[in-house]
Amino acid sequence: MWLQYRKKGLWGLWAEYWGANGWLVEIAFAGKAFRLDAMPGYAEKIPNSYSQVISWRVPAGLELSLYAERPVPPELAESWRSLFHYESAKWDARPTFFPAPLPLSSWSKELAARIFSPSGVILFNGSPGTGKRTLLYYLALLHCRCLPDLVWGDDNFWHDGARQVWIVPELAVLEPEEQHAIFTSVAAGAKLWAASAYDLGVLHARGILKENLLELVLPARVHLPVVAGRSKEEIEGLAEFWRSFYGEVAAAGANLEFLKRRAIFGAQLPVGEILEEGRGLRGIVAELEKEAIRQAYARVGRSQHRIARLLKVSRGSLQHKLRKYRMERIVEGE
Repeated sequence: MWLQYRKKGLWGLWAEYWGANGWLVEIAFAGKAFRLDAMPGYAEKIPNSYSQVISWRVPAGLELSLYAERPVPPELAESWRSLFHYESAKWDARPTFFPAPLPLSSWSKELAARIFSPSGVILFNGSPGTGKRTLLYYLALLHCRCLPDLVWGDDNFWHDGARQVWIVPELAVLEPEEQHAIFTSVAAGAKLWAASAYDLGVLHARGILKENLLELVLPARVHLPVVAGRSKEEIEGLAEFWRSFYGEVAAAGANLEFLKRRAIFGAQLPVGEILEEGRGLRGIVAELEKEAIRQAYARVGRSQHRIARLLKVSRGSLQHKLRKYRMERIVEGE
């Protein structure tokens, strides 16, 4: 069970055991219940014929219940309970539980509907930290029953049961031949779920994004606003949900987790500690550059060419920084 969980996540395991249409989740929070039918949209009510598998509650008041149309063995139900407990403690792990956004705005409802019933082509577009990769995880969990690594390579396609699905964490790293292969595959019936932190017009003008792929993804673009730019009501609702499920967390993660804590929990870059060490402004910049290189490596793998392309620097400049920060071991020579 544990090995399958690491590969498929909670939702992937649930779908694997009980089928795509045979499961429901009810999230009850602060006296209000939000019922979601994972395929294809919101459920008005849970059928009387469904039996509750587990009802899992955290001290802050959030309760999450799972229902199934067929009986679930007690030992398997206890496994679900243990995994939820694990995820509530491992806030910085990959998201294998789908924290359904509370319907506080029309935008969040539209986004949830897209995730539950995705079209053949989707592009999540927004600045770093807005949750693009997290949404790709959720799509893969709900529909492909897997938890991909989201590092671009030759095996970045899965199946949703009917069609091949390409999952591309950053359009800007695709080589021309890769773009052609994806376009041809989608034209033949495959799906494309992608993300990009860059302006598509700029990518096209610089020759990075080819015309045929641009025309394919542009109509399917979903703009993700920065966390701090969302409505006060929505941010407060999300904060309430995260606090209830994960509890107060002092450590700052990267990407969406970092922005989440900066906007909601007050986590900041440890500038004070760097200054106390006597490294000054150059020390702060160095930490940011090292983190950027690590994030680029996590997204595109060990290729110096792809890392430099994602960071928008020359290979020579990247190699200089790798030597400067003694990070040569994380990338391969080409």
